[in-house]
Amino acid sequence: MGKKRVAFFTAVAVLVGILPALCAPTGTMPAAKVRVGTYNTRMVALAYWRSAEGMKVIGATVNDAMAAKKAGEKEKAAELEKKAKDLQRRLHNEVFGNSPIPEVTEAMKSALNEVAQAKDVVAIVPEVAYAGDSVDVVDVTEEIVAKCKPTEQTRRVLNELPKHPPAEMEVIGAD
Repeated sequence: MGKKRVAFFTAVAVLVGILPALCAPTGTMPAAKVRVGTYNTRMVALAYWRSAEGMKVIGATVNDAMAAKKAGEKEKAAELEKKAKDLQRRLHNEVFGNSPIPEVTEAMKSALNEVAQAKDVVAIVPEVAYAGDSVDVVDVTEEIVAKCKPTEQTRRVLNELPKHPPAEMEVIGAD
């Protein structure tokens, strides 16, 4: 093989990191830890739904129902009132139970990205059932909550929430 070819393949190996990996003695290179962020779904749901953005969603649903009722559109009003009641039930399940919060995380995608970058985590998930030695689990609940700009009153409620275990879904959903 020509000198140019050897030099080319050596340069390529160095660039892609093969040569350093082959030259390092076995076991001397510590595995890089992967950082995964976790959050308390109840706290994040409470902070979001009490935020200005969350209140807009709730307000729009309630206002639509009231407007239909005021306009005498009984069928539409009944449908929208049911939608408002279902929303309230879902929010209670999210805050006082352990229901998933996909609408919240979707609405907060940009904020979650900012938190992930600030905390140097590769993912943000509600919980990690198991993490090996190569994983650092980082609680990012407070950083996510802060993105909702909680009021002092919301902060007080947030401080009380962990003192109460999640309620059963059947209890929350009961009329």
